[in-house]
Amino acid sequence: MWLRRQGPGGPRYQYPQPTSLHDERIRHVPDGQLYATIANGVRNMPGYSAQIPVSDRWAIVSYVRALQLSQINTGATP
Repeated sequence: MWLRRQGPGGPRYQYPQPTSLHDERIRHVPDGQLYATIANGVRNMPGYSAQIPVSDRWAIVSYVRALQLSQINTGATP
């Protein structure tokens, strides 16, 4: 999917920016859906099931969740 942007010199086309993994919508996506996206792809992103073993796909999901948790209370003191 290309986005058409009008600017100096006429239109230019570019891919849309990916959604941040810290976005609230992504935080509520089930782990299985993240896994399926890694395995099967989404929109213009290809699937990586042939390149990434099953155990590594789950490790990626766990890593994404850890990153998300690390950003939830960044300003709080223990």
